[in-house]
Amino acid sequence: MARTTVEQPLTYLKQRAGEDWLIGYNSYQFHHLTEQLCQQLTEFSQGGTLPKILLAEQNPLRFLAAFLAAVATNCPVFLGNPHWVDQEWRQVLDLVQPDLIFGGSKVGVISSSVEYLHFGEKKAEGRGQRAEGKEEGCKLEGNDNCLGGHDVSYDEKVFTTVNANQSRPVSASPRPCFSVSPRPPVSASIFIPTGGSSGKIRFAAHNWQTLMASVAGFHQYFEQKPINSFCVLPLYHVSGLMQFLRSLTTGGRIVIMPFKALMEGRRQEAGGRRQEAGGRRQEAEGRRQESEGSSDEKISFTTMHENSCLRVPVSPRPRVPASPRPRVPASLRPRVPLKGEECHINPKEFFLSLVPTQLARLINLDASAWLSSFRTVLLGGAPPWNSLLEEARRYKIPLALTYGMTETASGIVTLKPEAFLSGNNSSGQVLPHAQVTIRNTTGEILNANQTGMITIQADSLALGYYPEAEAFNPQSLIPDFPTDDLGFVDQQGYLHIIGRRSNKIITGGENVFPPEVEAAIQATELVSDVCVIGVPDADWGQMVTAIYVPNAQTVSHQLLATALEEQLSSYKRPKNWISVAKLPRNAQGKVNYEQLQAMVNGCLTT
Repeated sequence: MARTTVEQPLTYLKQRAGEDWLIGYNSYQFHHLTEQLCQQLTEFSQGGTLPKILLAEQNPLRFLAAFLAAVATNCPVFLGNPHWVDQEWRQVLDLVQPDLIFGGSKVGVISSSVEYLHFGEKKAEGRGQRAEGKEEGCKLEGNDNCLGGHDVSYDEKVFTTVNANQSRPVSASPRPCFSVSPRPPVSASIFIPTGGSSGKIRFAAHNWQTLMASVAGFHQYFEQKPINSFCVLPLYHVSGLMQFLRSLTTGGRIVIMPFKALMEGRRQEAGGRRQEAGGRRQEAEGRRQESEGSSDEKISFTTMHENSCLRVPVSPRPRVPASPRPRVPASLRPRVPLKGEECHINPKEFFLSLVPTQLARLINLDASAWLSSFRTVLLGGAPPWNSLLEEARRYKIPLALTYGMTETASGIVTLKPEAFLSGNNSSGQVLPHAQVTIRNTTGEILNANQTGMITIQADSLALGYYPEAEAFNPQSLIPDFPTDDLGFVDQQGYLHIIGRRSNKIITGGENVFPPEVEAAIQATELVSDVCVIGVPDADWGQMVTAIYVPNAQTVSHQLLATALEEQLSSYKRPKNWISVAKLPRNAQGKVNYEQLQAMVNGCLTT
């Protein structure tokens, strides 16, 4: 895990000058916007204090340009989810106390102590005005005409500025720099939100070096450079941001498309195929009737023949296009073609990243051939269920199961597609920039195939959480980053995840790990989603409880319980079954256990 000197953001950007690497957008405009923002932030920082920036911009180009500008000017930048609800915004504002907010349309509603500023000389009426009794905020100037492209104009609100005289708690702005691995503390400047499963927002403290270590480990492991990315994950999430950084810094290209838009495109394309097929059938039927006449006998034979055909099992997998360079379907192309031309990519050269629920939805939309055409489909964010993996393997989708977290700047363990297609369902092997050990509760390192606590060392490891600080103690029993995950490493060096320590259920003295029960329930194919937790019980200690989304109205808990009789030991089978319309998952597919527990409590007490 040797550290190497890395180039700074603007160096990479200058190296890409003249390249059309942002597929669907004008790369020159992006470069120019980034330089403009760097200049504005430099001028804003002339007083000697670097502003804390909360970045919650929905537009991808603005988000990424502001991110690079903040990093290049050494301004602390906190990535934000533009879809946070009011309560979450209040929590983040209280925690971060930002000086500048990029995006965040709800902030003005939540807090009256902010004012909006615009690029350009003219301020919109009702915004950017000095609040009564407060000093006027700093004005960011720019050239209204410097960008002519779509979605990057300066005529909308861009920055929100907290008034300079706003009082803040003294303890609100410490720079977290504690180390959870044996390396010297380094100043953190990039703060990425992580809610985990608790729902409480925290910011993992990174810097440019930790993110670049993640990029280096990725391209060394896959022996791939440049790295091309097809990004459908949120950019404020580590898994979305790292796709951009991999492509930027390795000379690769990137497609940025919200998953919702991708799904809509797939639905439209599937509908178009059905209409086209229906049209061909009608045309063929017309030609047949024209050539054969219209006798009752012939019509009867044709009807019987067509009905028989409908009963023949047909593989749901669409045929893979024969062309070595398949075009991106119109519904999947980025909104703005480059230089007025249609945008073409070769999926065989691209990495696609998904969470399990996204993969399942795409397969259900007959997108398996499209998925199988990618170089690699990275799968992480939440545990996949076995039936999903079997289906992906049947369609020859080149999955790369990954294990990582916000704290490690994305994946540190990855399964290569060839191993997956050969039947391996593990999380894979450790990337070059990381080390993984399995320890027991006393810190002792366990041998192969022994289950224990997964602990991590990595050059990409976060420096702590904002704003807490813990100095690294070299005498610590476990100098690594202790996760909440349980697993083991087999003789071949593959990591297998068993479950989370905090989610382990102890019922009647027996240990039950929810992923095993969830996988068994998913395998029944009677549910579209499920989560298993333990509920306190006076007799059992905890009762195994399944919260599920049925596939049909006819699915009952009795039907599910019967289906599990031959699959799970009796103590592992749920004692409580709760049917819901939807599980509280975030954009990355993780369950919010705080909300889930509230749902369960409401159901069990009524």
